[in-house]
Amino acid sequence: MRNRSNLFNSDLGIAIISFLMYLFRIFPINSQKVVFTSFYGKYADNPLAISKKLRELSSDIDIVWLLKDRTDLKSEGIRSVPYHSIRAIYELATAKVWVDSHRKPLWVKKRNSQYYIQTWHGGIAMKKIEGGVDGWPINKIKKSMMDSKMADLFISGCEWRTKNYRDCFWYDGEVLKSGQPKADVFYRDFRKLKEQIKKELRVPVSSRIILYAPTFRDDYRTDDYSIDVNRVISSLRHRVPMDWVFLVRLHPILTYRNIDLDSKVINVSDYSDMNKLIIACDVLISDYSSCIFDAYLAKKVVFLFAPDMDRYQEERGFNFKFEDLPSPVAISNQELSNNILFFDYAKYSNAREEFIKKLGYYGNGNASNEVSKIIINKLDIEK
Repeated sequence: MRNRSNLFNSDLGIAIISFLMYLFRIFPINSQKVVFTSFYGKYADNPLAISKKLRELSSDIDIVWLLKDRTDLKSEGIRSVPYHSIRAIYELATAKVWVDSHRKPLWVKKRNSQYYIQTWHGGIAMKKIEGGVDGWPINKIKKSMMDSKMADLFISGCEWRTKNYRDCFWYDGEVLKSGQPKADVFYRDFRKLKEQIKKELRVPVSSRIILYAPTFRDDYRTDDYSIDVNRVISSLRHRVPMDWVFLVRLHPILTYRNIDLDSKVINVSDYSDMNKLIIACDVLISDYSSCIFDAYLAKKVVFLFAPDMDRYQEERGFNFKFEDLPSPVAISNQELSNNILFFDYAKYSNAREEFIKKLGYYGNGNASNEVSKIIINKLDIEK
């Protein structure tokens, strides 16, 4: 595994991989194959929702996932291939369709007859990203520009995101205004699903859930995740005298990190489906993550805890002013506690609905189906 990782992270290794990507062009494209990738090898996000719907619609499609973990998906009729492997290069070189939620590495080169769908992993973005960030590293700009040039279709959840693609993603191609596939579940009655997820997490069905989901910092520091777990639970119990369970979910690129929180905390960072965690929770606490806006769409209560707000503003910058968001923001644990204790749900609910309207959401719970039908039309299978 170490040698394989070195191959994908050294200059010589990248040169070899790039050569293999071209070499595998001697093999014909499989007109029934779709390769899915998400967050550098996670089985998650928009590609997961599309993959599941695609399998529902047709059993003839060769669905391949590139995964870091050795996940056996045979029972779902899916082939899994190690993310960093020569086999993965072969699968990419010979698939008719690619679906990804993140930028592809520079060594990935698309053939003329292949079709690439970029779903992106965030709906609305609180923090500035890509071309919206002053001083965005040149290597990241190069990778993003190449990825956008290869993409045949971007998936958008709302008017705000569509404009953001044009302004910050170096992309002027086709955009499917369908809603986010992973957000389809928010448009349905998910009460039974909420109970199922609690059982998966081994959390009492009768309990209430706090989900703390901060985003990452560019230097990967975690010292700003200084939330006072006991104080949060105590404040919520004062408002709603029930059993509260505290979950923490780190950003996917930080799942390897351990953070020093209270022993009562359940770490669900390895849980692949963030939107299911949003469904399961009653209260979301975050800082600058796009999950804030997913939680608004799911009609959840959201509190913002951003102790490094000023520093983060200098590093990244924000797309929205905090005072324009429905959620109260805190830069200290005392302030967070006060926001919980004096929370006005009616005022928040009205502000949340108005905010959602301004963003211009397209979704109606059918995005996965729309994208899957586009894929099927690109494949050589019985329609």
